Amino acid sequence: TGIPADAPDAFLTVFPNPASGVLKFRIQASAGHALKLNLTDVSGRMLRSWNDVPAEGEILLHGIAPGTYLLQAEDGAQSAVLRVSILP
Repeated sequence: TGIPADAPDAFLTVFPNPASGVLKFRIQASAGHALKLNLTDVSGRMLRSWNDVPAEGEILLHGIAPGTYLLQAEDGAQSAVLRVSILP
């Protein structure tokens, strides 16, 4: 079943979800590891990728069509994937 996305110790948390315009994220990373984010559609096609991201930040959603997507965060030691919904 896994850990709910809103659990305080979750590796990756996103909000608001669904989002419109901006999606905020928080990553509970292991110390000393570079953080990476990938945004894909549900078929696995890469839409955007970010390297060396901060533990907390925002993703601008301009240019991404409304729908359901997957956001993957990884730090070299662990990773997580969350389903995110983008509204018009």
